[in-house]
Amino acid sequence: MDKKENNEEDLELDTSWIKEHERLEKINQNYFREPIESINVYFIYINVNSYIEKITNEKQNVEWDAERNSSLLRKEILLQWVQDKKAERYKLSDTYIYNVDLEPENIQNYSNNENLIESSHGFYKHLPLIDDILFKPSIFIFHSINAVFMVFQEMPVEKFQPKSILKNKNGEHHKVTKKVRIDEDKRRTTKKRVCL
Repeated sequence: MDKKENNEEDLELDTSWIKEHERLEKINQNYFREPIESINVYFIYINVNSYIEKITNEKQNVEWDAERNSSLLRKEILLQWVQDKKAERYKLSDTYIYNVDLEPENIQNYSNNENLIESSHGFYKHLPLIDDILFKPSIFIFHSINAVFMVFQEMPVEKFQPKSILKNKNGEHHKVTKKVRIDEDKRRTTKKRVCL
């Protein structure tokens, strides 16, 4: 009996998309800004040649901060991500957010604008590397595109250059001479002498 109940729980369908679709059908009735409940976080890894090497993402729940009238992503979470997501040769170089906080009355003008990239420029902001991130309430149709972007830059590998044992402190080469003496026993011995 328990197995059957567990299977029924596992088979429970995600119907959130149906609710979202119903809201889109009634969009003329619900044009208002709402607090954001979760945010997409993208981790972008850029190699030493300035090419994007890899992008990963996670969804993160955010909390409501009534005092600041914004959804809040705490810097402690960001610090943990930096520790978890940085790779051996990468360090965090930039943090950006994209937060569409259009007022409902401005949606028509925004959607009719021919240059959406230019009109969207104000939604994209560069942030201090590690600080609390605030997201202003947004109309529900924009909730899925509001995001945090954390850019990790690959550090160049320092080339190891061996030190010459023949150079003195001034970088000049030592002159090495070799003297050969013949002993009474007619054995050959060598002796090196360093001349500066």
